Amino acid sequence: MKITLGSLRSSAFAVSVVFAGPAAAAGPSFDCAGARGPVETAICRSERLAKLDLRIDAAYRRIMRAWSTDAATREELRAVQRRFVEDRESAMAIDDDGLGRHLEAQAIFLEAIDTEPRSGFEGEWGNVAGGVRVTRDAAGLALWGNAVEPLRFRWICDVDDRGVVAGTTFIAPPAAVSPTHPEWSIRLERVAGAVRLLEVGPPGTETAPDGRALAQTPKCGHRGRFDGIYFPTKHRLRSN
Repeated sequence: MKITLGSLRSSAFAVSVVFAGPAAAAGPSFDCAGARGPVETAICRSERLAKLDLRIDAAYRRIMRAWSTDAATREELRAVQRRFVEDRESAMAIDDDGLGRHLEAQAIFLEAIDTEPRSGFEGEWGNVAGGVRVTRDAAGLALWGNAVEPLRFRWICDVDDRGVVAGTTFIAPPAAVSPTHPEWSIRLERVAGAVRLLEVGPPGTETAPDGRALAQTPKCGHRGRFDGIYFPTKHRLRSN
């Protein structure tokens, strides 16, 4: 069965199909005659929001078509899109165009995704909060990253470390030493076409079931997290 944003919307997960009316070419991706709830009503009332919604729909469809044989990476992206849709209402409650910023960040992220197959860890990787870059030079591999909480900007994360590949895992730094958080390391693991990033604490650090450390991590501000799935991108995704 072919999965599109339209079929996801029918399950209350995503933005959907066609707009009937004079602004058809400008969006949104769904029929405003059947707009559901305050978010879709707001999108239909704003030409800018409607265009952003259409950009998100077009980018999502492009990626899902390109990854038609990569079920695992498609499922990771579906999860991201579900969270995006679930967060739209809370974004709408934020002052200073919260819904618009939420839609724009998702459009920029999806449009940046590179669907060409990629091996190893070198290259740009990103999600809606920001991105990481792995490069190779004469001294080996280096990891740079920057991310921010995308709606209220309550935290920021920065990393600039060297690393090594151990089997199927990229570990930075090789000998994890931090003046304030000794023995912490950042690890990247390939997950189908994407990478999963984890900030790993010293032995004894309490973790969530998915492996995330429950303690405050050293590379981010209060309650900030680098942890998550990062997709291959065509260019660097910086924090907002």
